[in-house]
Amino acid sequence: MLQLQEAENWHKPAATTWAAEFLLREGESRECLGSWINSSAVHEAKKRRAKQVITCSFPCGKWLHRIGVRKSPGCELCKRERRKDITSDDALPLETVAHLQSAGCKAQKKSVICAHNRCWGYLRGAILMHGEAKRNLEFIGGEQDRQLQQLWAETKIGDILPWEDVEREAERLLESMRANARDSENSRASQEQDDDRIVDWDETDPYNEVIFGRRRPDSVAIEWTSKTL
Repeated sequence: MLQLQEAENWHKPAATTWAAEFLLREGESRECLGSWINSSAVHEAKKRRAKQVITCSFPCGKWLHRIGVRKSPGCELCKRERRKDITSDDALPLETVAHLQSAGCKAQKKSVICAHNRCWGYLRGAILMHGEAKRNLEFIGGEQDRQLQQLWAETKIGDILPWEDVEREAERLLESMRANARDSENSRASQEQDDDRIVDWDETDPYNEVIFGRRRPDSVAIEWTSKTL
């Protein structure tokens, strides 16, 4: 784990499998998960699905293809949507758990975004309600969808952190991520001996190519008294 942190390469697990890495890592609420799985109030089907996700055996397209049940690991939902739009089925994204739970899956996009917004709205409300009374915390940008650069231009965030500094640091971090992705791609041939050790990097995800300033955050939290962003 320390070697992985030093290398800043999170594109491969530190342990034998992603499931083992999750179960061995500290601070992942395993006690809460165990309590939920042991609860008689939780339906067995939900427990089974949770165990499948943790152990990397959820019956998604990639896993079914791996055990020989499906011909292709491509996403069937995306394939169906493309046929509705009369577009090519070539270069379909892998049907992984992560893909099915993301807005990258065309068929899932609307429901995923709605679920995300609902969860974030609840968390934001809880943070504001249960925070310290003396703090001066404000969430900016949650009431409407705005790009980062637009958010900086229309608010006083730039008084705390100039946009030029944010953009420069973001570009440095993004370039580091691209370099790690290239290194991961170069070593993929040797990693394919164990599919559990491979992270599904969806090169078709348009978010990876979006200019930083045009990305749209849920909101930005600012503590005005301490000038903390």
